Amino acid sequence: MAVLALPTKAQTSAQAVILSNEFPGNALQKLAVAGYVNLTVYQTLQQIVNNANPSISSIITPAFLNELASAPAPSQIFTSKFGDYVTDNSIEICTDGTVQQNVFTGSTYYGTAGTSSLDTQVSGIADLRVVYSSTQAPLVSFTMGTVTYGAFAILYVPATSATANPNPAASSTSTSTTSTPTPTPAVPEFPTLAIILLSVSMLSALIIVKKEKLIH
Repeated sequence: MAVLALPTKAQTSAQAVILSNEFPGNALQKLAVAGYVNLTVYQTLQQIVNNANPSISSIITPAFLNELASAPAPSQIFTSKFGDYVTDNSIEICTDGTVQQNVFTGSTYYGTAGTSSLDTQVSGIADLRVVYSSTQAPLVSFTMGTVTYGAFAILYVPATSATANPNPAASSTSTSTTSTPTPTPAVPEFPTLAIILLSVSMLSALIIVKKEKLIH
């Protein structure tokens, strides 16, 4: 007796992490310049998590990475190079193996209710900020086709880092041209009335001496 195979139930939901290329930080472009361009999308996220200091593994957990790793072999996260996306606004790395492309910015959610953030460093990027949901709810949700994605974290380079002095060494060794004003020595005060009285007294004494000389 033949056994009929039941059709696989279509996936209707998935988790995601977002890499935002928002201006002026342009995290995707900075990662590409740093050497991530030839890695797959999955390898890129894996390297970011492994190299981050301080660690972000409590946010993008080993369990999440393992779920990504269990996606089917032909999935986009394994077949697409990170360099294919460096000019996009943002990419969403999803547990169903897809790489979605939308417009999400981490700065939009930074400091908002129900979120937390962590600033970290990875190879090639001095400052990478992770904004993530501090509740059970996703940071942002979006639907593509029949699948609803819940993104729990957005990684981006904040504007304060992007506009920092690009040559800190030159800044630290530069000589300031602002001169410090030379203090004016204080002149000791002497009461004007005392000077007048002293002058009158000396003049009176001189007159008395002259009169005594004339008498004698």
